Amino acid sequence: MTIDKIGTLTAIIVAILGGLYFLYKEYLKKQLKFRKKLQKSWTNEGDITGWKNETHFINIDITTDIEDGEITGLIECRNLTSHEITNNISINGKLRYKKAKIRLSGFIGGKLIIYGKAKIKIKGKLIKWKLIHGDKDLFPKITILWKN
Repeated sequence: MTIDKIGTLTAIIVAILGGLYFLYKEYLKKQLKFRKKLQKSWTNEGDITGWKNETHFINIDITTDIEDGEITGLIECRNLTSHEITNNISINGKLRYKKAKIRLSGFIGGKLIIYGKAKIKIKGKLIKWKLIHGDKDLFPKITILWKN
């Protein structure tokens, strides 16, 4: 290889690495924005457009660790058919950019009870909720949440 080919190759590698560094910094900024955005109280109660499709009213208080995206919080659900209320259920998960899988759990008599798992996704000013597995009498299968 000649010196001019090595110089050209080095310039290309430096340009690619510089571009990747810029993209990574932008990704981190957006990730931080989503972590801050999730830290609120969310609900689906009061929806006047899709209330006929709702099976539960749900309130979630979410705290997100800004450093690592760890999600903790409490959830309260009210079944609209049986009027059964499920409250003080812990949520735990990790926000990965706009999405998270959260575990729904609680302690009864000092024993950990896993109620299920759900997927949440930030969509603009809303959160889409989808129950992956768990009791559909306790939690909604699918719903849209907004800031309370």
